[in-house]
Amino acid sequence: MQTESGALSGRSVLHIHRVLFAAFQRAVTLRLISSNPCMSEAPTAKKFKPRTLTAEEGRKLIAAAEGTRLHLPIMLALSCGLRRGEVCAIKWSGIDFERGTLHISESLQGDATFAPPKTERSRRTIALPASALAALRLHKAKQNAERLKEGELYRDLGLVFAYTLGEPWKPSSIATLFGAIAKRAGHRPSSVPRPSPLGRVAADRAWSAGDDRFRDARTREGGHHSLDLRSLGEGCRRRGLPGPWTAS
Repeated sequence: MQTESGALSGRSVLHIHRVLFAAFQRAVTLRLISSNPCMSEAPTAKKFKPRTLTAEEGRKLIAAAEGTRLHLPIMLALSCGLRRGEVCAIKWSGIDFERGTLHISESLQGDATFAPPKTERSRRTIALPASALAALRLHKAKQNAERLKEGELYRDLGLVFAYTLGEPWKPSSIATLFGAIAKRAGHRPSSVPRPSPLGRVAADRAWSAGDDRFRDARTREGGHHSLDLRSLGEGCRRRGLPGPWTAS
Protein backbone atom coordinates (compact mmCIF):
# COMPACT_ATOMS: atom_id res chain seq x y z
CA MET A 1 0.00 0.00 0.00
CA GLN A 2 1.23 3.48 -0.87
CA THR A 3 0.59 6.81 0.80
CA GLU A 4 -0.69 9.88 -1.04
CA SER A 5 2.93 10.91 -1.72
CA GLY A 6 3.56 7.58 -3.45
CA ALA A 7 5.80 6.20 -0.69
CA LEU A 8 5.18 2.82 0.89
CA SER A 9 2.98 2.86 3.97
CA GLY A 10 4.49 1.99 7.35
CA ARG A 11 2.60 -1.29 7.40
CA SER A 12 4.02 -2.30 4.01
CA VAL A 13 7.56 -1.44 5.16
CA LEU A 14 7.07 -3.54 8.29
CA HIS A 15 5.81 -6.49 6.23
CA ILE A 16 8.80 -6.27 3.86
CA HIS A 17 11.16 -6.16 6.85
CA ARG A 18 9.62 -9.33 8.29
CA VAL A 19 10.00 -11.18 4.97
CA LEU A 20 13.63 -10.09 4.61
CA PHE A 21 14.37 -10.96 8.23
CA ALA A 22 13.06 -14.50 7.74
CA ALA A 23 15.00 -14.93 4.49
CA PHE A 24 18.31 -13.71 5.96
CA GLN A 25 17.78 -15.77 9.11
CA ARG A 26 17.41 -18.84 6.93
CA ALA A 27 20.65 -17.92 5.18
CA VAL A 28 22.40 -17.67 8.58
CA THR A 29 21.08 -21.12 9.52
CA LEU A 30 22.47 -22.53 6.27
CA ARG A 31 25.78 -20.75 6.99
CA LEU A 32 25.56 -18.79 3.78
CA ILE A 33 26.11 -15.53 5.71
CA SER A 34 27.53 -14.89 9.16
CA SER A 35 24.85 -12.57 10.53
CA ASN A 36 21.38 -11.28 9.78
CA PRO A 37 21.55 -7.68 8.51
CA CYS A 38 17.92 -7.18 9.60
CA MET A 39 18.74 -7.82 13.29
CA SER A 40 18.72 -4.09 13.97
CA GLU A 41 15.61 -2.38 15.31
CA ALA A 42 12.58 -3.14 13.16
CA PRO A 43 10.59 -0.29 11.61
CA THR A 44 7.33 0.61 13.31
CA ALA A 45 4.04 1.14 11.52
CA LYS A 46 1.98 4.16 12.44
CA LYS A 47 -1.54 3.39 13.56
CA PHE A 48 -3.94 3.71 10.64
CA LYS A 49 -6.42 6.58 10.93
CA PRO A 50 -9.46 5.92 8.73
CA ARG A 51 -10.89 8.70 6.60
CA THR A 52 -14.08 10.02 8.21
CA LEU A 53 -16.75 11.79 6.18
CA THR A 54 -18.46 14.99 7.22
CA ALA A 55 -22.28 15.09 7.12
CA GLU A 56 -22.17 17.14 3.92
CA GLU A 57 -19.83 14.61 2.30
CA GLY A 58 -22.20 11.87 3.42
CA ARG A 59 -25.15 13.50 1.70
CA LYS A 60 -23.11 13.96 -1.49
CA LEU A 61 -22.08 10.31 -1.35
CA ILE A 62 -25.70 9.15 -1.07
CA ALA A 63 -26.66 11.40 -3.99
CA ALA A 64 -23.78 9.98 -6.08
CA ALA A 65 -24.94 6.43 -5.29
CA GLU A 66 -28.48 7.10 -6.56
CA GLY A 67 -29.43 4.51 -9.15
CA THR A 68 -26.71 2.02 -8.11
CA ARG A 69 -27.03 -1.13 -6.00
CA LEU A 70 -25.05 0.57 -3.23
CA HIS A 71 -27.51 3.41 -2.65
CA LEU A 72 -29.36 1.69 0.21
CA PRO A 73 -26.24 0.02 1.69
CA ILE A 74 -24.46 3.38 1.86
CA MET A 75 -27.53 4.95 3.46
CA LEU A 76 -27.53 2.23 6.13
CA ALA A 77 -23.77 2.50 6.69
CA LEU A 78 -24.05 6.24 7.24
CA SER A 79 -27.11 6.18 9.48
CA CYS A 80 -26.34 3.05 11.50
CA GLY A 81 -22.55 2.91 11.78
CA LEU A 82 -22.17 -0.39 9.91
CA ARG A 83 -19.07 -1.93 8.40
CA ARG A 84 -19.08 -3.31 4.87
CA GLY A 85 -19.23 -6.93 6.08
CA GLU A 86 -22.08 -6.14 8.46
CA VAL A 87 -24.11 -4.47 5.71
CA CYS A 88 -23.62 -7.50 3.42
CA ALA A 89 -24.74 -9.88 6.18
CA ILE A 90 -28.01 -8.12 7.07
CA LYS A 91 -30.96 -10.51 6.95
CA TRP A 92 -34.64 -9.69 6.80
CA SER A 93 -35.10 -11.63 10.02
CA GLY A 94 -32.91 -9.04 11.74
CA ILE A 95 -35.14 -6.11 10.74
CA ASP A 96 -38.16 -5.26 12.86
CA PHE A 97 -40.30 -2.94 10.76
CA GLU A 98 -42.81 -2.46 13.60
CA ARG A 99 -40.21 -1.26 16.08
CA GLY A 100 -37.97 0.28 13.44
CA THR A 101 -34.83 -1.57 14.50
CA LEU A 102 -31.99 -3.54 12.93
CA HIS A 103 -30.14 -6.33 14.75
CA ILE A 104 -26.50 -7.00 13.84
CA SER A 105 -25.29 -10.52 14.61
CA GLU A 106 -23.11 -11.52 11.64
CA SER A 107 -20.52 -10.18 9.24
CA LEU A 108 -19.68 -11.33 5.71
CA GLN A 109 -16.02 -12.30 5.34
CA GLY A 110 -13.78 -11.91 2.30
CA ASP A 111 -14.27 -15.58 1.38
CA ALA A 112 -18.06 -15.10 1.23
CA THR A 113 -18.67 -16.91 4.53
CA PHE A 114 -20.55 -15.52 7.51
CA ALA A 115 -19.03 -15.10 10.95
CA PRO A 116 -19.98 -13.45 14.25
CA PRO A 117 -18.85 -9.83 14.70
CA LYS A 118 -15.31 -9.21 15.96
CA THR A 119 -16.43 -8.45 19.52
CA GLU A 120 -19.46 -9.18 21.67
CA ARG A 121 -20.14 -5.44 21.71
CA SER A 122 -20.58 -5.54 17.95
CA ARG A 123 -23.73 -7.63 18.44
CA ARG A 124 -26.20 -4.81 18.71
CA THR A 125 -29.67 -3.54 17.91
CA ILE A 126 -29.83 -0.19 16.15
CA ALA A 127 -32.72 2.21 15.65
CA LEU A 128 -33.38 2.84 11.95
CA PRO A 129 -34.36 6.30 10.65
CA ALA A 130 -37.71 6.57 8.86
CA SER A 131 -36.02 7.19 5.52
CA ALA A 132 -34.04 3.94 5.78
CA LEU A 133 -37.15 1.96 6.80
CA ALA A 134 -39.08 3.29 3.79
CA ALA A 135 -36.21 2.42 1.46
CA LEU A 136 -35.96 -1.09 2.95
CA ARG A 137 -39.67 -1.72 2.36
CA LEU A 138 -39.32 -0.76 -1.30
CA HIS A 139 -36.19 -2.90 -1.62
CA LYS A 140 -37.96 -5.90 -0.09
CA ALA A 141 -40.85 -5.63 -2.56
CA LYS A 142 -38.41 -5.48 -5.48
CA GLN A 143 -36.43 -8.46 -4.16
CA ASN A 144 -39.63 -10.50 -3.68
CA ALA A 145 -40.51 -9.89 -7.32
CA GLU A 146 -37.04 -11.04 -8.42
CA ARG A 147 -37.29 -14.16 -6.27
CA LEU A 148 -40.65 -15.10 -7.81
CA LYS A 149 -39.25 -14.50 -11.29
CA GLU A 150 -36.24 -16.78 -10.74
CA GLY A 151 -38.30 -19.52 -9.07
CA GLU A 152 -36.34 -22.60 -7.98
CA LEU A 153 -33.08 -21.08 -9.21
CA TYR A 154 -33.20 -18.51 -6.41
CA ARG A 155 -31.16 -19.46 -3.35
CA ASP A 156 -33.05 -17.82 -0.51
CA LEU A 157 -30.58 -17.08 2.30
CA GLY A 158 -32.79 -14.36 3.73
CA LEU A 159 -30.24 -11.69 2.80
CA VAL A 160 -31.30 -8.09 2.34
CA PHE A 161 -28.52 -7.53 -0.19
CA ALA A 162 -27.86 -10.36 -2.62
CA TYR A 163 -27.19 -11.08 -6.27
CA THR A 164 -30.05 -11.87 -8.65
CA LEU A 165 -30.11 -15.54 -7.63
CA GLY A 166 -29.83 -14.83 -3.89
CA GLU A 167 -26.08 -15.37 -3.48
CA PRO A 168 -24.25 -13.03 -1.04
CA TRP A 169 -22.34 -10.09 -2.45
CA LYS A 170 -18.58 -10.32 -2.81
CA PRO A 171 -16.98 -7.69 -0.53
CA SER A 172 -14.28 -7.01 -3.13
CA SER A 173 -16.84 -6.04 -5.77
CA ILE A 174 -18.48 -3.66 -3.31
CA ALA A 175 -15.16 -1.93 -2.66
CA THR A 176 -14.63 -1.39 -6.39
CA LEU A 177 -18.08 0.11 -6.96
CA PHE A 178 -17.84 2.17 -3.78
CA GLY A 179 -14.57 3.69 -5.00
CA ALA A 180 -16.23 4.74 -8.25
CA ILE A 181 -19.16 6.29 -6.37
CA ALA A 182 -16.86 8.13 -3.96
CA LYS A 183 -14.92 9.62 -6.87
CA ARG A 184 -18.20 10.71 -8.46
CA ALA A 185 -19.00 12.45 -5.17
CA GLY A 186 -15.84 14.53 -5.52
CA HIS A 187 -13.17 12.55 -3.69
CA ARG A 188 -9.70 12.34 -5.21
CA PRO A 189 -8.48 8.76 -5.92
CA SER A 190 -5.87 9.04 -3.16
CA SER A 191 -8.41 10.21 -0.57
CA VAL A 192 -11.38 7.97 -1.29
CA PRO A 193 -12.77 6.94 2.12
CA ARG A 194 -13.16 3.23 2.81
CA PRO A 195 -16.70 1.87 3.28
CA SER A 196 -16.08 0.78 6.88
CA PRO A 197 -15.69 4.18 8.62
CA LEU A 198 -18.83 5.71 7.06
CA GLY A 199 -21.05 5.18 10.08
CA ARG A 200 -18.95 7.51 12.20
CA VAL A 201 -20.58 10.47 10.47
CA ALA A 202 -23.43 10.19 12.98
CA ALA A 203 -20.99 10.40 15.88
CA ASP A 204 -19.22 13.38 14.31
CA ARG A 205 -22.48 15.28 13.94
CA ALA A 206 -23.50 14.61 17.53
CA TRP A 207 -20.04 15.66 18.76
CA SER A 208 -20.07 18.85 16.69
CA ALA A 209 -23.42 19.66 18.31
CA GLY A 210 -21.62 19.86 21.65
CA ASP A 211 -22.60 16.64 23.40
CA ASP A 212 -19.63 15.41 25.48
CA ARG A 213 -21.00 11.86 25.60
CA PHE A 214 -19.88 11.40 22.00
CA ARG A 215 -16.27 12.54 22.49
CA ASP A 216 -14.87 9.00 22.23
CA ALA A 217 -17.47 7.59 19.87
CA ARG A 218 -16.42 9.88 17.02
CA THR A 219 -13.00 8.19 16.88
CA ARG A 220 -14.25 4.61 17.03
CA GLU A 221 -16.04 2.26 14.68
CA GLY A 222 -19.70 1.50 15.24
CA GLY A 223 -20.15 -1.41 17.64
CA HIS A 224 -16.80 -0.84 19.39
CA HIS A 225 -18.05 1.52 22.05
CA SER A 226 -20.43 1.10 24.96
CA LEU A 227 -22.58 3.95 23.64
CA ASP A 228 -24.89 2.58 20.96
CA LEU A 229 -25.73 4.42 17.76
CA ARG A 230 -29.39 4.78 18.70
CA SER A 231 -28.20 7.44 21.18
CA LEU A 232 -26.06 9.05 18.50
CA GLY A 233 -29.02 9.41 16.17
CA GLU A 234 -31.22 10.75 18.94
CA GLY A 235 -28.50 13.24 19.83
CA CYS A 236 -28.61 14.61 16.28
CA ARG A 237 -32.39 14.73 16.16
CA ARG A 238 -32.67 16.43 19.58
CA ARG A 239 -30.61 19.32 18.28
CA GLY A 240 -32.59 19.63 15.08
CA LEU A 241 -29.69 18.38 12.95
CA PRO A 242 -30.49 16.58 9.69
CA GLY A 243 -29.28 12.99 9.78
CA PRO A 244 -26.27 12.22 7.59
CA TRP A 245 -28.51 9.76 5.70
CA THR A 246 -30.55 12.67 4.28
CA ALA A 247 -29.52 13.24 0.69
CA SER A 248 -31.24 16.57 0.19
